[in-house]
This record gives sequence, structure tokens and C-alpha cells, in this order.
Amino acid sequence: MLLALILACSTPDAPAPPPAPVATEPTADGGFANVGPARVVEAVHGDGRSYLHIEEAGYDFWVSVPKLEVKAEDRVLLGRGPLQATLTSAELGREFRPITVIEAVRVAAPDEGAGALAPLPGGVSIADVYARKAELAGKTVKVRGRVVKANKAIFGKNWYHLRDGTGVEETNDLVVTGLADAEVGDTVVAQAPLVLDRDLGFGYFFSVILEDAEITADGASAPPPADHAPVPPPPPAEPPPSGATAPGEAPAAAPAAAPTAAPAVVAPLAGPAESTLPKAPSRNFLGVDIGTTSAPALDAWLAEKKLICKTDPASRRATVRTQCEKDIPVGLLEGRTVSGKVTQLLFSRGDDGPIHYAATSRRYSLPNDAVLDFESTMTTLSTLFGAPARVKPVDATKLDGKVVRFSADWTFADLELSLSLFRAGTAYWSVNESWAVPGVEAGMKARPGSRGHGEVESRPEGWNPHVVTAP
Repeated sequence: MLLALILACSTPDAPAPPPAPVATEPTADGGFANVGPARVVEAVHGDGRSYLHIEEAGYDFWVSVPKLEVKAEDRVLLGRGPLQATLTSAELGREFRPITVIEAVRVAAPDEGAGALAPLPGGVSIADVYARKAELAGKTVKVRGRVVKANKAIFGKNWYHLRDGTGVEETNDLVVTGLADAEVGDTVVAQAPLVLDRDLGFGYFFSVILEDAEITADGASAPPPADHAPVPPPPPAEPPPSGATAPGEAPAAAPAAAPTAAPAVVAPLAGPAESTLPKAPSRNFLGVDIGTTSAPALDAWLAEKKLICKTDPASRRATVRTQCEKDIPVGLLEGRTVSGKVTQLLFSRGDDGPIHYAATSRRYSLPNDAVLDFESTMTTLSTLFGAPARVKPVDATKLDGKVVRFSADWTFADLELSLSLFRAGTAYWSVNESWAVPGVEAGMKARPGSRGHGEVESRPEGWNPHVVTAP
């Protein structure tokens, strides 16, 4: 959910966070650059070269290498080389497109062919992370793996896919987020509490994930992971009657008025039916009920609040986004500190469905004001929803850091809430808050005529980890 908010509200004046360096040593054995077992699917020979169809770490590609005694199902070690759109073999009368031309190659020994990286002492393999996920949930997990994909500076973090040669499809790839800078092909060690079934909204769902991990180069000593241990959520209290407060509690913020126009009839979104979590005592976000409010009712609410917003269909998923980015009154956010600048309100719904996601971002020039907002909002949400399921409390000694992130999360069967205080190399601090019906965005179908979110390859056809320079 937080990821979606940042993707939606990123602005050119927010530079990427400064990387925490991960040392990259030259690869041994002639500069081979495998990031997983490179399996030969097909091998043909001609023109003094060998043309190999390779499967490696989820990539499927062709390479041209010096003539090599190799056959299907062998494993090979490969260096790097340029990607060519087309290469024609005169002797074979065959055209390969695209193909990577590599000079460093050899057949791997049997122990190299497996491609597995043994876990470090106290660590687990990626296959074991999946196999033991119920046991390991919430516990600090240490994994050692090769970076096979890297997406950087998203929500102030870098997102890596790690593989260690264990597991099969669906259990061989682990997503890790953190601040360290690594490249495809690097071998790293990551440590963080294991999180299960993380739905970040807008199609980003992970059955297991290591968030805010300490990531170091393989062989370097890692500092202990950040204190981000799960806090068991108490059973949520029944919401008090209107105007009433529980003994010793501060009055809860009154919800904003409901839309004045009669909403269209829509089926409510309730979240995963199999969930054993309790339902949220409320899903009212500033007067918009997440999971029920229809598009006409949202329009009526926007008109009532005199908000000028833009509504557009998403380009890849069958969803519609309403974004408000100008003249948003801070007084709209009842129960939150109102000294900041509201930089965005965001709502998302299916093409024909009710609102299933809402988020807001507030910006501050002074860190203490951001802390007041974060803590005030957490109090407001805790009054209604109970203690957060997970919390990373504010550490005043780290507020002036170039990269800052503190957070709190609440999880129910029909609602997920995330709150964060965030800074990524900017002159300001942001407080981001999001509400979502679990799993709805991830389950949205692709928009007709597109391939769906996350399925469009930005690199050229045939790109693989052995290409000399990624575009």
C-alpha cells in the first residue's frame, strides 16, 4: 500500500536516497557473472562458435560463445558481453534474435552446476523460508543469495529479488527491501523479520518478504537488524457509541460527514474470505467508507469538500484512480496534526466497483512537526483500531538522517492500514497513511489491450544478467 502511494505521488524534487554501499568484488574464475544455475536448453555449433539456449534465474536467452563441448542439461559459467538484436550463422543457415555475445565461458563442474549457495551459520535457504514460513513469521531471518533483479529508489528503498539455487517455481525467489546498493549478480546477505502475505496495493503482493533488511556484501559483517519486531495485536474493542469514550481514553476523532448524495448500490468488499483475523471496527476514512463507497458517492464527497481532483483509468490494470493534489485543506484530516501541507489524496476503485484503496501524504519542513503528525495519527488510529500489529517507533536520534522511516501497521480481515514517517534525502519529512481492502488491487485483471501491471518488460527483448550494460 505504501509503495503504491509513493509511486503515485513521486515528484521530480524528491531525489533517491543516498545508497549504503555494498562492496562489489570482481567475480572469480575469469569474471564469470552467473546469478543462478545457467542450464543449457539447446546447443548448436557452427562458424567456430557454439550457440546456447540458456535458462538462468528466471531468464531465458541465447548466447554465442567460443566453440564448447557442451550439451543440453549441462550447466555453464558465463561472463558478460553485448546484446545483439540479430546474429546470423552462415554455416547453420539460422538467425538468432536477440543474442548475447560472450567470450568467457566454461562447463561447470557438478558441484557448481547446482548453483546453490549454502546458508551462512544461523541462516536459512530461500526454499526453507517458504517451507517454514509459518514457523519463521515475525522472526529475524538471515538469507544469502544472488541478486537476480533490482528496482531502486522506490519508496526510498531498493527492492531486490534474491535466489540461492534452492526451491522451485514460486519458492525460489525472495523479495528483500533495504537501503544498501547492490547490482544484479552480486551475492549479498540480508537480515530482517519475515513478513507473510504482504499486500502493498496496486498489484504488489508478496507471500513472504524481508522488509527494511540489513543488506551486506557476502562475507562482510552485518549490523544487527533494525528493531521492527511484530507486536501482537489485542482484540479490537467494540467501537464506542457516538460521543462516548472509554474510561481513561482520549476522545476519538469524529468521522467526517458521510456523502450527502445517495450512493449507488454496490456490493461491499470484505477482504479474503478465508482470513481468521477479526473485521475492522470501522472502514471510514475521512467520510469515505473503504470497500463500499461508490464512484457517484465519492464524487459527491469531493464536491462537498470542494476538492478539485483528477480521475483517470490506470494504464495496465482495470482500476480507476482519483488523485487530489492541489488546495487540499489540512482541516480535512481530523485527529491528525494539521500544521503540515497535504500534498495528495488518492483513491482507487475497480472499473465497476467501490473504492478499495485510499491514501494521503502530508509534508513537513521540520522533523518535530512530522513526529507530532505521526504520533497524533497513531493515537487516533489506535483509539479506534487498538494497538498496531507492527510498529517501528520514532527514534529521535535518527530524525536528521538522510534516510528516515518509522511505521505502524494494522491488519484486519477486511482492512489494512499503514502509517509511516518518511524521508529520503529531501529537505522535508512526509507522513503517509493508507487504507486498503486486502488483496483487491492484487486481484485486479489487466486492462484490455495491456499486459497487466508488472508484466511489461522495460529492457529490450532478450536482456539477461550477462549483458554488459543494462539500458
